[in-house]
Amino acid sequence: TGASPPQRLEMIADGAELRARWTVTEAGRYRIRIDQPDGRALIEATPRQIELEVDQAPTVQLLAPADDLDVTNLRRIELAYVLEDDHQLGQAELVWQAGAETGRKAIPLATGEQPVGRTAQGKLLWDMAELPLPPGARLRYWLEARDTDDVVGPNLGRSREFTLRVWSPRERHE
Repeated sequence: TGASPPQRLEMIADGAELRARWTVTEAGRYRIRIDQPDGRALIEATPRQIELEVDQAPTVQLLAPADDLDVTNLRRIELAYVLEDDHQLGQAELVWQAGAETGRKAIPLATGEQPVGRTAQGKLLWDMAELPLPPGARLRYWLEARDTDDVVGPNLGRSREFTLRVWSPRERHE
């Protein structure tokens, strides 16, 4: 019923061990066949089952001070985050958009080049002075995290969006 045609893989014999390596992209079954020098083939009677667990996108929680935040353009904002993945977390970034302009700030999840594991949590200090935002500007921001899926490519998880508005002296006066 729509099964893929059988494929043959070469195995490496190392003493009493047999080794083969392949990328599994769908559920299926396999059997081991050994061709003997006299021409006879020994084939396992019962197939071995391959079941796949689909790699999910990371779960991303951004804990912001408020849904709609009013700030001065020189303020620092402390954001907390919690990231989880079913296999391995990769890169995470704070993303913001003001009009047509989009910016990104990498979030250091681990030191060096080592992966961070399945979970990460921490705080990020976001300095508003880094952004060239005029008074009265509005921007949306969220957190994105990728996993390290190297078979079909990294999955992307995204937090919910928050809104930030830079107070203008005129608005404050009014």
